[in-house]
Amino acid sequence: MARPSLATLRFQAATALAYGARGLIWFMARDYSGGAVDFTGGALDARGDPGLLYDDLKQVNQWMRGLAPALMTLEARGVMLIDPVPNWAEVFVPGFSGLTSAPANLLLAEHEAAGSADGGDRYLWGVNRDLGQRRLGELSFRCAVQLGEVATDGTAEGASEHRIQLGAGEGKLLRISPMPGCDLDGPSAGRERARVIWRTEG
Repeated sequence: MARPSLATLRFQAATALAYGARGLIWFMARDYSGGAVDFTGGALDARGDPGLLYDDLKQVNQWMRGLAPALMTLEARGVMLIDPVPNWAEVFVPGFSGLTSAPANLLLAEHEAAGSADGGDRYLWGVNRDLGQRRLGELSFRCAVQLGEVATDGTAEGASEHRIQLGAGEGKLLRISPMPGCDLDGPSAGRERARVIWRTEG
């Protein structure tokens, strides 16, 4: 069994959180038939000492702990995949979370604060489904919003134009704050669109 890369571990964690998971348990699946169990490819070895995956899992777990104060107050509202899309999945539909366009090969998930009224802040997961390539990208909204990445301390800094970079398999949680007159579920308010620049890097 191949050892999972850091990109794979990031993707597993970010995708689960985007779908609404509140916690993760890591385990190593392997074939136990024939011979002694070999733990060298896991987080801990047979003696309980750090194994090959320990540092990567520690990094992913620290990232999740930093997001926990914000995540524990949110509820998942929907998930969309951008082409390529498997037959069972729901393809991106313009208007999802106020978006009018989004780049390829992403997973997008909309979250809202539990009990929040319509028209308030929304949260959007962007997860890079490419496990071999870093990305920058562009999200366009139907009207003006402030867009900020939820930092590791659970806060978000808003801006009408916000650049982010996603590593291979990485996910980021963004806070969408509509500007006055912006109805994310309605027609365009005629304002300048907020953008997140996203492009594939070689």
